[in-house]
Amino acid sequence: MAYVVVLSIIYCGLVQALATLTPEPDVVHGKVGSDVTLTVRPQGDHSVIAQTWNKLYGGVHSMRLAVYMYSPTTGTAMSLGPLEGRASLGEYGSLVIHDAEKEDEGLYVLTSLVDVVGQEEQYFDLKMHVPPQISFGQQSPLHVVQHSQVYLNCTFRYAKSSTAHDIQWLKDGSRLWGRVTIIGRATQGMRFTNYHREGNGRHMEVETVRESDDLWTSVLTFQSVRKEDTGNYSCHAQHKDGAVAASLYLEVYYAAKITNISDSPQVVSTGSNVTLECTAQGNPPPIIAWHKEDDHTPLRSTFSDANGETGRLNLTLMKLDENASGNYTCVATNGVPMGKKDRRTVQVYVLKVTDKSPPPPIVISSPKPKTEAISITTTVATQGATIEGKASLPPVEEAKPPVQEVQPPAVEVKPPVQEVEPPDGNLEADDPFYATFVTVGIVTVTAFSLLLLMIVAVLLCRRTSSSTKVMRTHISGDVIRHRPLNPDVYANVYR
Repeated sequence: MAYVVVLSIIYCGLVQALATLTPEPDVVHGKVGSDVTLTVRPQGDHSVIAQTWNKLYGGVHSMRLAVYMYSPTTGTAMSLGPLEGRASLGEYGSLVIHDAEKEDEGLYVLTSLVDVVGQEEQYFDLKMHVPPQISFGQQSPLHVVQHSQVYLNCTFRYAKSSTAHDIQWLKDGSRLWGRVTIIGRATQGMRFTNYHREGNGRHMEVETVRESDDLWTSVLTFQSVRKEDTGNYSCHAQHKDGAVAASLYLEVYYAAKITNISDSPQVVSTGSNVTLECTAQGNPPPIIAWHKEDDHTPLRSTFSDANGETGRLNLTLMKLDENASGNYTCVATNGVPMGKKDRRTVQVYVLKVTDKSPPPPIVISSPKPKTEAISITTTVATQGATIEGKASLPPVEEAKPPVQEVQPPAVEVKPPVQEVEPPDGNLEADDPFYATFVTVGIVTVTAFSLLLLMIVAVLLCRRTSSSTKVMRTHISGDVIRHRPLNPDVYANVYR
């Protein structure tokens, strides 16, 4: 019995002694991906001869693995083991771990050999915190072909203590639609899906899956991607420790297409110039070339404009001859899909004027108007006297406008329409209406003149009536005869 009591006292003493010898480590918190410093307390006024950092596996009294060694006397320092190339010394021999990893978590001890004092140790308990990590499974930019099915994979990694996440998808800073919020611990393999459909038949969806305790994957799917889907996509995760986001630029390639080309056909004359324009659009920017007929050798052309996905190529043909006639084809391609080309053709006709002699004369004549003899009788009655006037006009001869031979000046004829301008002159005689109008005008003027002549004659007769003789005037044709009246006849003429 006494033996048992003695053993118990010895055991308790050893346990208490070990507890007294076990140091209390300094707790240091670090974040994955950041620099972590294990800060050392000053060693007093005594000089340090050597320092060694060890990582402990299994507790304070477990196996030690050297991770850093330093000798102040020689200035030698080196990182070892899991910290090789990632560690350095700070003030008083503090250990700095660069770009810390989750695996760096654990116990560390610094053993210092101090002059006079001897060996001293300091213990550190490094606890690594894993912040939310988010990344895309594809490299940015991601190039895809229009109308193909596209998946954007976004991976979230959280610590096991995470209890809530808020996941969102954005395009160019604007939220696409909806969000997925997970509260509490979801079971492994649980899926959350959002669907999005548009009236034009587009179909996209987001599916979020829990892969493990700390790993989630969210996938944005385009059933048939279009060029309008090009942009910067980002997935955001809101966590209790903050928010993280990852971005990826999606660029949609689409085939080159000719959007504008010069009108066809182009008809020109020999010696002239013509410019053919061709505009194409595509992503990547299209390569544009002009060819003639079946000749695949590109013709020398000039880029007149290039703006992003659109390019314009001008082909200028100068001093054309008849050999330049033919089909000129604009070809645009950008390798999407491989080997596909868009073609548009412009027909060019170069017409050569072979006859340099002037064209045959142009005969201009007017129709023959029909005219008749015109007889005019005018009677003027005054007090005691009567004056009669007669006039007749012979038939107007048929108007025979002179025949004119118009020799137009030598001009360059531009087919297919030949325009000949007659020389300066009055060609209204070629109009039947104009000839008739002239004839009627002549007759009217003649009649009016005759009437005016008769009125003048009346006035003259009245002047001569002051003498006691009254004469009777007879107008016949172009001769006016005067004869004395019967002396027995007297007339009183009054004004």
